[in-house]
Amino acid sequence: MIALTPSQKERITDTLVVLIGTFPIFRPLIEPRFFWSHENAYFLWRVASVHHNVLDGAPFCRWFPDFARGFGLPFLEFYPVLPVTIGELFRLTGISTITSVKLTIGVITLFAAGGAYRLGRTAWGRWGGIITSILFSYAPYKLVNLYVRGDINEYLAMAALPWALWIVLTRVQQADSRWISFPTIIIMMIISVTHYPSCVIQYPFIILWIICLSFSAPRPVRFFFQHALSVAIALVLSSTFWLSAFLSRHLVQMEGMTQGFADYRNHFIEMPQWFSMYWNFGASVKGPGDAISFQLGNLSILLILVSIPLIPGIFRWVRVQKWTIIAACSGIGISLFLMHAISHPVWKVIPLLPMLQFPYRILVIPAVLLPFLAGMSGQWINRIPRRWQFPTVTGITVLVIAASVSMCRVAAFMNLTEDDLDRESIRLAAHTHCTGEYIPKPVGNRFPPPKPVSFTLQKIPETGFSREQTEARLNTWLETASGVETWEGGVIRLGNATTRPGGIDVLAGKMTLSAEGGSPVNRWFTVESQTPGILRVNQFFFEGWTARIDQTAVVAEPDLHTGLICIDIPPGTHRVELRYHNLPIAQKLLKISWIVLILLICFYVIEKRKSRFHA
Repeated sequence: MIALTPSQKERITDTLVVLIGTFPIFRPLIEPRFFWSHENAYFLWRVASVHHNVLDGAPFCRWFPDFARGFGLPFLEFYPVLPVTIGELFRLTGISTITSVKLTIGVITLFAAGGAYRLGRTAWGRWGGIITSILFSYAPYKLVNLYVRGDINEYLAMAALPWALWIVLTRVQQADSRWISFPTIIIMMIISVTHYPSCVIQYPFIILWIICLSFSAPRPVRFFFQHALSVAIALVLSSTFWLSAFLSRHLVQMEGMTQGFADYRNHFIEMPQWFSMYWNFGASVKGPGDAISFQLGNLSILLILVSIPLIPGIFRWVRVQKWTIIAACSGIGISLFLMHAISHPVWKVIPLLPMLQFPYRILVIPAVLLPFLAGMSGQWINRIPRRWQFPTVTGITVLVIAASVSMCRVAAFMNLTEDDLDRESIRLAAHTHCTGEYIPKPVGNRFPPPKPVSFTLQKIPETGFSREQTEARLNTWLETASGVETWEGGVIRLGNATTRPGGIDVLAGKMTLSAEGGSPVNRWFTVESQTPGILRVNQFFFEGWTARIDQTAVVAEPDLHTGLICIDIPPGTHRVELRYHNLPIAQKLLKISWIVLILLICFYVIEKRKSRFHA
């Protein structure tokens, strides 16, 4: 039998408490069906589309050929890839898409709890770690992101923030001579490829955290530059995603991201909402009448108030903890200010802020920092008799779960199966105003409609939305589209031309297709052309598409009437190849990332050899 040290026993016990404490969060995931949220089935469609690309031999392709009613979208050129990639890793084991997404949520939930525990334990000790972890696991905005908004990307970015803070905190007292921190690079890259609005929110705060903690480091300047440089390297390594998306936004109809419902001016939070116990599954509206909760976490605030008497002693004796408190309080204060309408002049001055769309997204900072500060209460527990310490922490855990379990529920479940996630089903359903911003510019306002249709839910049925109900709602949307007249049997009338999404039409000349193969993102066909002519491939044109005729590169252009791909065909028999290669700028940034990565590996090897030599 293996003998465990007291420290190992403590770690195992703490891990079990944290694991068992998160069980109620998983309750809606036990249901065979998938839960309804503001995201509907979008995340399921994304994972399914990635899997279809993998089966087509294009695992890194960022084009979703079945989105936009089958005309395709450059979805992953502008949408972060990490969460859907995690879902696809589970999908590759043979399990269903729905189960894969549920497992993804489970991994993220445990990842978040582990990061919060490490952060709290490092700052406040064992009991502070458990309290921080449990409070963060049940932070209201964290559960809103999961079961109300259904934003898995933001949920993962939120889970990564405690890890980023912990990594910086653990290195304050280390006599580290290196000029970069590899763990910092890794965690910052995770945030960068998970959720772009979260980068705008979290990166400045992490820099603030680094600045504050550098005052408690033995070598403040070296400490600051070590982590600041690491953050910069992480940005470079992930630039093929976030920077490519930012620089290429003019190629799609992203201007809709900050208009109408997504206008930040409609989503400032009123102060009473931070403390309200209200919980519902509706949307955010202008003013205080939101049908969604924006509470900060009253239990965390209560434990912080209980811990205030500890702060003077911390400021006198513990330098690191002093600066973590200063950083946390500063972050909370700035966040509350930016979420309130009083900060409107600041939003007008800083160009990136309106791209957040919803000021309430900044709740991620208090959602992490309030449980962290509440972890100070663990130091009170250290002062009571040892035999009462664990029962006291257990009691706090039970209290947090009892007060929060009502938030671990969903509005309804959707009647979706794996058959509803095949290509044809995605073509029928996977296009609403939430993906309209990724429609390529050449398509213009023909598709989608200039003004997105908003669907008002009078009552969410207990059984959720069936496939037929979803299609009916989206067909209602389709009827309002400018230039889109009909949709029957997979054929759409777009720009005065009847087209079958993904098909091939002859626009000019006399030619026939004698053979065809490949996949929607890497296809080929043989053309017998008697005269010069024009072929139209019914996928939306975008810069990443390349064409070859008999192995010679030719120009692919958008059709002026529809925005679909057109290729000029000379007389004769030709093999035509059409492939999506991702955006050229993304490919260039990827090469730069590889160069930086190779240099980092070389640097790591040299540092390892130096340390062995000195040892």
